[in-house]
Order: sequence, then structure tokens, then C-alpha cells
Amino acid sequence: MPHPASRTHPNAELPPPRTLPARRVELPWPPYRYVPGLHPHPLRCEGGHSGSGLPAEATIALAYARGLDLLGGHYVWEAHEAFEHAWRRLAPPARAPTAALIKICAALLRAHLGDPIAAGVLIQRAQTQGLHPDFLSLLHATERFVETGSFPAIAELLPPSTSP
Repeated sequence: MPHPASRTHPNAELPPPRTLPARRVELPWPPYRYVPGLHPHPLRCEGGHSGSGLPAEATIALAYARGLDLLGGHYVWEAHEAFEHAWRRLAPPARAPTAALIKICAALLRAHLGDPIAAGVLIQRAQTQGLHPDFLSLLHATERFVETGSFPAIAELLPPSTSP
């Protein structure tokens, strides 16, 4: 019997949130939620939307806030890119909680693509990475998504904070 999360068709769009969340950063939403194999790669393909929409010189705080906005809007690949932008600029001890968020974003996308094993590994790594307690409900919702295939209402699970 297939794993419940494999019910999500790998070529399906990521579902939009019921309502778009209040934003921390006034940058436009990307034109699509990137799903590998369904859309042009945001960075490598002509017609791609350029990833997170962050300017190259974006600060850690701006990148982190943008990541939260994108994640709340179910732009999980794009949120991963924004959090990675912040992660690259953080000193090593401060990187761990942001790395855990990056892994949650990747787990959400892997589960959506019908790969519950990879999603489970990413969730385990996020748990051991030093995830900030404010994001435990997001982690548990991601676990439920892997088990049930029901995409979580992410915006309701995110704290208002904009600092890593």
C-alpha cells in the first residue's frame, strides 16, 4: 500500500493558502510556486521568476522576514532560497535554527512530490538542527503532512518575529 503522502501528485501545484498572510516585507509574490518538473526552474531557466525575489545585498533580517512571508504564502522552494540567503550571512553558531527552517521547507516540497522517505529524513534533521521553539508547530504540521497528504495552513503556524 502506498504511503499516504504519495497521494499528492508530483505534477500538482502547491496549494495556495486559504487567505494570504499579512506580510512582513513589501515585495511582490512570485508568479508561481515552484514545483520541480512542473514549472521552469526559477534561477536556471529562461522564464524563471528569480527565486525569492530578494536583492543580492539583502540583509539577514530582510531575507529571514521574506522567507517567513514566502513560507506563509506556501512558496516553499522560494522560502528555502530566502532562508538560505540569510543562512549564508549568519555566523556558524547562529546558523542552526535557520538551517532547520530550510530543511522544513525542503521536507514540505519532498512530501508534496510524493517522497515521504526523503521528507522524513529532512524532518529528523530539522529536529536535531536546533529548531527555534516558535517553529515546533510547523515541524509537527509538516510531519502530519507527510503522514496524511493534507497540506498544512502554514501562515497560521508562523510567529510574527522577523529575526533569525
